[in-house]
Amino acid sequence: MTKQITIGGKSYLLRLTNSGARLAQELLKRPFGQILKDLSFLDVEVIRVLLYACLRPEQPEMKLEAVDALMDEPGFHLLEISEPIGEAVAAYISGGSKPALVDTKKKARGSQQMVS
Repeated sequence: MTKQITIGGKSYLLRLTNSGARLAQELLKRPFGQILKDLSFLDVEVIRVLLYACLRPEQPEMKLEAVDALMDEPGFHLLEISEPIGEAVAAYISGGSKPALVDTKKKARGSQQMVS
């Protein structure tokens, strides 16, 4: 799921991917579960890094320093941005940010597995 946000009069798309989640863990040096907990407490560094991780898939030119500038824009509110970040994280956790996987455990009707 991609979420559109507007900061400083410019629109951006948020989407968290597996590589973005790993990047957040690497930058914050915390497990993903701890990052989620800290997001709920409006940890500014967590919001900064997750915003960066969520912006990169749709805006690959985005740099972490540019996120700092976005967060300094007049009218930027931590509480307001934490909601769409939370929605992007929820979509990632539920599989909403990637294509559905085919169930590989189901066998085609009539197929048999040979054992040697």
